[in-house]
Amino acid sequence: MVVVDEEYALSVIRKSKNFQKFEEGKKVKSVSIRVLSDDQGYVAVVHHAIVHFECGTDFSFIIKAPSLERCVDTFALDNDDPNSLTLVHNRECEVYEFLDKCNVLAPKLYDMRLATDLVKDPGYILMESFVGRGVVLGLRHQVSSKQVINVAHHLGKMRAEVGKIKDVKPWNDPFRVEGTLVDELFDKESTFMGAPTF
Repeated sequence: MVVVDEEYALSVIRKSKNFQKFEEGKKVKSVSIRVLSDDQGYVAVVHHAIVHFECGTDFSFIIKAPSLERCVDTFALDNDDPNSLTLVHNRECEVYEFLDKCNVLAPKLYDMRLATDLVKDPGYILMESFVGRGVVLGLRHQVSSKQVINVAHHLGKMRAEVGKIKDVKPWNDPFRVEGTLVDELFDKESTFMGAPTF
């Protein structure tokens, strides 16, 4: 697993065109990082990173770094087979890449790297931070009817976007059982993402 520190965060975000444009003409003062996921998360550790510039502006983003330990614990997998995590991370990258091209409410994708080797090159996902602009509801939280309708609206919009792309129309199958989607994440022969062309 890669150690996500200030140097690493700056090195990966500098690959993002969004960040390159934002950084233009500015000098980095410091980088702060904190783990958001603690013991939560199924396959990744989620970090909130902020690049602070000397001019007083900040660039805030999220780093999702795959974690073999989390994947093994969550899915009771064999620690000797890290390919499962590689497959899940790479599929997650495909989903975020797809969402980035759709007109739906989702974090902006700044950059991603597919996992090739969980020790040497585990991959990452860099995306827009919703810290301070959103909330993660736990088991003890209640939601209002307005919040439920808002979520339903955005899910409907996402289904409509999916329906526009021939290669991924099967995702809208109303009879697809959620469990089969999870199984397909781990199936190397699956056409779950089907390498659609956008």
